Amino acid sequence: MDTPRSDTHTPAPYSYQPLQAGHFRFIELLPDPNIESSRYSPPLVPEHRPKYEALSYAWGVDTTVLPIIVDSGPGQPGTSLWIRPNLVVALRHLRTSRTARTLWIDAICINQDDGIEKATQITKMGSIYSLAYRVVIWLGPKEDDSDVALSVLKEVGSQVKCPSEAAFLPSPNATRPNLCRPGTPLSLDQNARDAIESLIRHPWFRRL
Repeated sequence: MDTPRSDTHTPAPYSYQPLQAGHFRFIELLPDPNIESSRYSPPLVPEHRPKYEALSYAWGVDTTVLPIIVDSGPGQPGTSLWIRPNLVVALRHLRTSRTARTLWIDAICINQDDGIEKATQITKMGSIYSLAYRVVIWLGPKEDDSDVALSVLKEVGSQVKCPSEAAFLPSPNATRPNLCRPGTPLSLDQNARDAIESLIRHPWFRRL
């Protein structure tokens, strides 16, 4: 990750400490009623694995970087960490006003300038995501009726249960149990169809 030089208005760059074998970093998203706040705790390496969320998102095509400010403790000047605009927007939307969130985010929790660490951590990403108590998928701010698409998909999902990858059964409260039958049409209006098609064209679905 290219890091612009600091100037008189930007704190000194954050300095990553080497990771021990088998360790991971996490970032704590500090609570703030102002989601535009740019202050964050430093990427931590806790002695015991905390309860954490893992963020899944597409890095985006915009390779410019923006600074977030990493807290260095009371009375200490913060340091700057440079990340892509898409992640800056995601962090602002994930911030809550009262509760801190412990997150694993590849662009922050992996030192992108350390090729050896990066290669090692990438091989462990499957475990990192599986050990998270929740995986948060960031598709970006609402656009192209994405809220309509998600509402329709949520409704369809509520109609079925999946005891295995190959089995689909009506959920206990299903009002449309026939949806589990192969070939059953969803009977969606054109607006809903267009919204879903637009959603699945999002880069997140093509990132692998």
